[in-house]
Amino acid sequence: MQRLRVGAVLGVVLLAIAAAPGALAAAPAPTPVGDDVGFVSFGALAERVSVAAYTQALRVRGFSRRERALLSAARAVKQREVRLLDAPLGGDAPRSDDFHIVVPATTKAGALGSILGLDRALCSVYAYGTSQTQDPATRLLLARLLAGDAQFLTQDRVMAGLSPHAGLPAPLDVDTEGAVLDPYLQPVGTPQEVTP
Repeated sequence: MQRLRVGAVLGVVLLAIAAAPGALAAAPAPTPVGDDVGFVSFGALAERVSVAAYTQALRVRGFSRRERALLSAARAVKQREVRLLDAPLGGDAPRSDDFHIVVPATTKAGALGSILGLDRALCSVYAYGTSQTQDPATRLLLARLLAGDAQFLTQDRVMAGLSPHAGLPAPLDVDTEGAVLDPYLQPVGTPQEVTP
């Protein structure tokens, strides 16, 4: 049964990945204004941390070949999402010399715990952001990111042996969910373990 669920999720995720680049390329360019910038900035940083978490997951033992393919595909999509979020921020986008991203997970359970927490936080902020942003193109970007990350959250839950149905994401603001990122961020000058 578990194998069937992972296979079904793989099919949905791969279809979404195949459709994503063209669909996002055709979207209008976001021009965040006011508080919109906070949602985009959170996404740009949190997606970077998520990329690092997926990278670390690929380094630990316990994942099947199929799960590794899912993790690798998700990481590639999230790397594209970082670029989509960086574009409207320009020079204000997060920079690798501002901080180090460290994901200390060394087991499958630890890696999945990190990924689940980060993808859940992203879904919550994107859900809140879609109701608060002023710029329609920024709202559309957040809605598309929410749709994609919700699929990854389902994939994460299946890999962790949980029900794929997590329910509706709770819309939470950047300040509330920002604490989820703190354990993964270290100031420059501390040892660096994983950086996307």
